[in-house]
Amino acid sequence: GAIIHQWDFHAAGQERWNLTLNNRDGFYSIKSVYSGQYVGVENDATSSGAAIKQYPVGSTNGTKWRIEATSSGNYKLAARSGVSFSRVLSVDPSGGNSNGTDLKQYQYSNDSDYKDEWVFYKKPIDYTLMYLGVENGDPHVISLINDVVHSMDTASMEGYAASSMSKIEALTYLCSSKIFSSYTHANTDAIRLTNDVALELQDIKNLPADAFADADMVLLCACVSGDGGANGDNFVNAVKSKGAKVAIGFDGQIHQNSALPWLRAFMDKLSEYKSIKAAVAYANNFDPTNEMASSIYINGDPSIVPFY
Repeated sequence: GAIIHQWDFHAAGQERWNLTLNNRDGFYSIKSVYSGQYVGVENDATSSGAAIKQYPVGSTNGTKWRIEATSSGNYKLAARSGVSFSRVLSVDPSGGNSNGTDLKQYQYSNDSDYKDEWVFYKKPIDYTLMYLGVENGDPHVISLINDVVHSMDTASMEGYAASSMSKIEALTYLCSSKIFSSYTHANTDAIRLTNDVALELQDIKNLPADAFADADMVLLCACVSGDGGANGDNFVNAVKSKGAKVAIGFDGQIHQNSALPWLRAFMDKLSEYKSIKAAVAYANNFDPTNEMASSIYINGDPSIVPFY
C-alpha cells in the first residue's frame, strides 16, 4: 500500500514499469520493476483526489487501467473503477513539479499544464540520435539527421531523433536505447543538450551501476568527451561504468568539417550490421584532417555488432 509519487528521473527500478494488456477487457496492469506490485487506486475509489498506491494483486478494478491518446500526443490513464466518472491518473496539483508530490486520480482537465497526461518510453528501442551541432538551429544537423534516419529505416530499425533534448529526455533515452548517438559541444564536465541546457558528468555518475545495461553503444561525438582516455575522469568512462557495452568519445578537440562526414559514414556502416571496429575504419576514410582517428577513445570491445 505504499503511496506512489513523482521524482526526478535517476534510472532506478522504482521508476520503471511493465505494462501488460488484458485482451479480454482491453485494460492494462502496471507493475513496478522494483517491487513487483501493481499501481492502483486506493480501495477502488471513484472519488476525485483518491490516492494512488501499489498493491500485491493486480486483479481489482482499481488496478486495471485504460490508456488513451490525447489531442496533445500524450496519454491519459483511467482506472476501470473511475472510467465512468472521467477520473484519470494525475500529479496532485497542489504539489506541482516538486519531488515527492503524490499521484492521485482527478477529473481529466484537458489543459496545458499536462499534470494528468503521460509519456511512455519503450525499452529498449534500436537507436536514439541527439544531434545539436554547433548550436540550436545548426543548418547542417537537419540533413545529418535525415541521412542517418534513412540508413536506420533501410535497416528496419526503429528509433528517435532530435536536434535538442531536456536533461530528463537525454537520461531516459540513454537508459532505453541500444545505440545512443550524439553530436554536440562538450567540455570535461558537461555535454550540451540545447544552447542553455547541459548533461553534466555528475548526472551520469549519480546513476545506478546498471542504468545503461541495454546500451550496445553510446557515441559522444563531442570535444573532450573522452578527455584523458582510459585514465581520465570523462564521460566515456562514466557511461561505460553504468553498464554500456561500448562507449566512444574523443580525447581532444574535433571540428565540424571532420566530425560531420565521419559521423555520417560511421552510422551508415553500423546500419549495415557491421562491427564498431569496422564502422570506425570506414568512417576514418571520410575525415579530411585525420583528427577523428587521432583522438578517438573507445572503452569496450569494438568487435561487437550493435543491434544483434
